[in-house]
Amino acid sequence: MRSVRLGLVGALALALLGSGGAATLAQGEVSAPFQTGIYAGTCVDLGSASAAAYPLAGATYAQRNGAAAANATPGAAGQAGASVGPEDAIPVATSVTHIDASVEDLTNQPHALAVFSQRGGAEQEAVACGPIGGSFDGTDLVFGLLPMNDSGYSGIGWLNTSSGSGVTVTVFLNSLARTGLEMTGEMQGAMEMPAATPAASPAMETGAATATAAATETAATPSAAEAQATVAEIEAAAPAAAGEVGTPAAEAPPSVTVESVDINFVQHEITIPANTDVVINLPNNGRIMHNFSITDHKNPNVPNLGIKVNIQPGTTQHVTVNAPPGDYYYYCNIPGHEAAGMHGIMHVVG
Repeated sequence: MRSVRLGLVGALALALLGSGGAATLAQGEVSAPFQTGIYAGTCVDLGSASAAAYPLAGATYAQRNGAAAANATPGAAGQAGASVGPEDAIPVATSVTHIDASVEDLTNQPHALAVFSQRGGAEQEAVACGPIGGSFDGTDLVFGLLPMNDSGYSGIGWLNTSSGSGVTVTVFLNSLARTGLEMTGEMQGAMEMPAATPAASPAMETGAATATAAATETAATPSAAEAQATVAEIEAAAPAAAGEVGTPAAEAPPSVTVESVDINFVQHEITIPANTDVVINLPNNGRIMHNFSITDHKNPNVPNLGIKVNIQPGTTQHVTVNAPPGDYYYYCNIPGHEAAGMHGIMHVVG
C-alpha cells in the first residue's frame, strides 16, 4: 500500500492546487489541526463539526523547523511529523485514523468525509467535503474532497481495509492559498500539455504580422501582368454553366464526448464505428487537471492506441481515433484518479 499512498500524495502535489489568499506558514509555525470526520448524509447537510458519526484524527501540517507537530492528537496514527526537504516543498495536511466500520457501512447509506477549520475563534465551518463512494477493489476506496465555503482547500479521502478488521481512513488536504506558496514554472510545466494548435509566441506573432504587412503592401500595387493573371484564374474557376453545382464540402467526422468532473468521467461507456475517424471531445468541467488515456494499460487484446491527453480545468481537448473493432479501456492517469472511478470502456463496432 506504500506505493499507492505515495501516488496519492503525487496527485495532490500536481492536481489539488488551490488559489487566492496569502496566509503563510512561518518558519517554525504549526498550523492548528483541521477537525475531520465522517458524517451521515451528504455534504449539503453536514450539521456542526461535532456531529460526526465517526470522528477522525485532526489533519495537521509538519512543523517547518523540523520538530514534530506539537498539537498532534495523542494516540492518533499518521499525525504530521518533521518537515524535511526544501522549504518550497508543497505541504499537505494529513490525518490517519482506524475506525470500527466497514466500507459497506459507509456506502450502503450516504456518508460524507468532511474537514472543518476554526477561523479567528469563530464556530468551525467546513472547508472541504466529499461523498464516500467510487471504485472499490476490495481493499482500497479513493475519492475526492472539494472546497466548501470558498475555502480554496481540496483533498483526497482514502479507505483501506488491508488490516483485516475495520477501516483505516487517510485524509490528504492541500491548498497553495493557505501556505503562501506560488506555483513555479516547473510545476506549471508538469501540469500542462500543449494544446492541439499551440498559440503563437510573441516572436512568431511579430513575424507573422510583418509578413502579413509585407504581403498586403505588395498586393496593394499589383503589376498589370499580375492583374491579368488573376482575372484569368477567376474566369477559369467559374462554372461552365449557370446550373452547375460545385463540389460539396467534406462532411465533418462523427464525434462523441467524454466529460471530466472531480473526480469522475460522466460517460463510462461510449460506442464508435470501427476503422473510421471519430473525434472524441474531452471537456474538463472540474476544478483540477484530468487526463484521458487509451494505452496498453488494461487493454491486452486490442492495439495500443497510445493516447494520453491532459485536460486543464475549464478547457476542452479533442482527439481523433481510428481503431479496429474491440473494447478499449480508457482512464485518467493522474495518480489516484483511476482508483477513484475515472475509467470507462470505448466499444468500437463494425
